[in-house]
Amino acid sequence: MPYLSNPLGLWALAAIPAILIIHTLQERSRRVRASTLFLLDYAQPLSTGGVRWERLRQSLPMWLQILAALMLAWVLTEPRWISTQSRQTVVVVLDSSASMSAFRDKLSPVLSGTLSRWERIATKTDWHLLQSDHRQPTLYAGKDLPKLLAAIKDWQPLLGTHDSSDVLNQARGLVKDHGAVLFVSDQPANLPAGIGLLSIGEEVDNVGWTGVEIIPGESPNAPSKWRATIHGYSPIPSQREWWISLPEAGKTMPHQVIRINPGQTLILEGPLPAGVSSATLNLDADSFTWDDTLPFVIPKQQIVTVDFRLSEAPGAVLKRMIEAIQGVQIQTDATQPADLTIAEIGTATPGHAILTLTDTEAELSGDWTIAEDHPLTKDLHWMGLLTPIPPALFVSDTDQPLLWKKDRVLALIRHGESESDGRPTQRLMLNWNLANSNAARLPSMLILLQRFVHEIRQTKTAPWAANFETRQAIPLPPSTPGKPQKATVDAPTSPFSGRAPDRPGFFSVQLDGQPWLTAAASFADTREADFSKAAPADTTESLRLKSAVQQTEADPLTALYVLAALASLLLSWAIKTSRPAPPPPTFLHPVHVQE
Repeated sequence: MPYLSNPLGLWALAAIPAILIIHTLQERSRRVRASTLFLLDYAQPLSTGGVRWERLRQSLPMWLQILAALMLAWVLTEPRWISTQSRQTVVVVLDSSASMSAFRDKLSPVLSGTLSRWERIATKTDWHLLQSDHRQPTLYAGKDLPKLLAAIKDWQPLLGTHDSSDVLNQARGLVKDHGAVLFVSDQPANLPAGIGLLSIGEEVDNVGWTGVEIIPGESPNAPSKWRATIHGYSPIPSQREWWISLPEAGKTMPHQVIRINPGQTLILEGPLPAGVSSATLNLDADSFTWDDTLPFVIPKQQIVTVDFRLSEAPGAVLKRMIEAIQGVQIQTDATQPADLTIAEIGTATPGHAILTLTDTEAELSGDWTIAEDHPLTKDLHWMGLLTPIPPALFVSDTDQPLLWKKDRVLALIRHGESESDGRPTQRLMLNWNLANSNAARLPSMLILLQRFVHEIRQTKTAPWAANFETRQAIPLPPSTPGKPQKATVDAPTSPFSGRAPDRPGFFSVQLDGQPWLTAAASFADTREADFSKAAPADTTESLRLKSAVQQTEADPLTALYVLAALASLLLSWAIKTSRPAPPPPTFLHPVHVQE
């Protein structure tokens, strides 16, 4: 079967109806009165009175002209014949962005039409259907196009805005020399050379939740409040119904109506009934359903208990900074085990600790403080920290220096193991007395302490509650050496992947069968909810034509068709001009001459 590499050449067939119209035109006759025949000049008939429509009269010139038009149309379409040995590889990469869920109904019909055209340019085609989410498996690999289209039903776009370059590079490796990579998305994008874009998006009406804040009550028994934001992404003003549901109580609050303008953000707030620990904010559904629900729980933080062993005068500054950190409680009962011990350098501590000096007589140094690239010091300003020159401190291979003063270590992290259960421990060593510096007036110091306390909090196994974004990473506490930790989600048999669920909703995590986390996941990527840049686009046709040239052979009879078309036109002209002239009239009375 031939492949037409220039379908626009079929417009040449419009010459056929033009030829038929010309052959239905008949010259109009005129009346000439004369007394004698010799007064009539014999001449070639002239069209002086116009034309009129007559019944189509078939003739050999007409059929020759039609034949010439057909052959010229065939030549202009540039037919190519598919080689019996032709083979290509076509890799389709589906954009796994959550915004693609708004166009799932359009995906299969559009992709079916596009890939069917690709299938016609080669005898054999190897199909691959990939996702831009590199953590997901290949959806299909084989030679059957209907099976590829059927595999789209199992595809779920779950990611926020992400980089697809890794998967596109993998796809280009599959194609090699024959075939192409097609990237299916919902908005135009700049892609590397050799990759075609098929965009099926369009601007849609969308209004969605963007976030929620829980405001605790002024007293433990006072009800909490919620405050949420809602944004209008639609190009025109919209009207939506919203309501709040309480799954624990099995109640749904009355629906209310809001009106929101394009690009406007509204703040909604209200109280939570006493005893309620979770709720869901709802909007009536639109094309993009991910941000139509916003589940949340009342956060419950894990408390980090602190055994503060420094005396009052040297440790007063450090104590005030520790107490300023949220979720920290200084123990008064020294017999109870604490999560964090604060003591002087050289003191033996059972687990995690902050160790510092208590010397207050050293003079301040104006030398700059230099920070290492470490999560505890990242993006913090330390040049203004004034401290004494620290004493020499032994640094082992497992220690991680954080701050330097000249060639002396000012702060470091020392790793070890707990004596009781062998779990990893961290000790933050501050090689100077905070009271003998300007550390209390430096925000970077408080942030460093807050980050360290947060790392200690992540090692706890006590129950807690929090709100997350969909697919957000949730680190588990370290397990005891030699005793693997079993984490499950919702059901005892479902292993926990270390991330929040893919879709908005409530979930819980258990550690070794015990409750550890009660949480809610909500969609918060506003870039995916904004469809202002969504638009249809198709750059695959140029790649298909290029691939067709590689897979097919030009028609070897093209020159013959051109000569045959010219011969038909010349023969038609010759037949028309070779007709004999009509004989002169022989009658002697006035005649009606047909011209």
